[in-house]
Amino acid sequence: MTENGPQLVEIGAWLQTAPWLTLGLFVLPLFVLARKGIYPHLSILLLALVPAALTFGLLARPDWILVVATVDALALLAATADLFTLASRNSFTVSRAVERAASIDVAHSVTLQINNLSNRSRFL
Repeated sequence: MTENGPQLVEIGAWLQTAPWLTLGLFVLPLFVLARKGIYPHLSILLLALVPAALTFGLLARPDWILVVATVDALALLAATADLFTLASRNSFTVSRAVERAASIDVAHSVTLQINNLSNRSRFL
């Protein structure tokens, strides 16, 4: 083993006794970003289920701690990469046009226009 091996085993044993903490460490940043109105793509959310399931699997197979830690790190890397693909608020402008006169209980046409000011195409 390397000189850091015993430390990793000790940390792994500690995380193994607290799978909820391990899960929370990877879900908490998503909640913080959601508070700011930044949401990951659906594929990243589905990817986050893999480390979560593996974390619970540690209860049955404690010797898989390094595998679970590796998958956790890869999922975190993918989520971080996804974060950098998001457009900034300055990338879009939004405008709407409505009729000047309105009547109660009558449908009115409203035109909503979203302009992409960035060089990349975006999916809305």
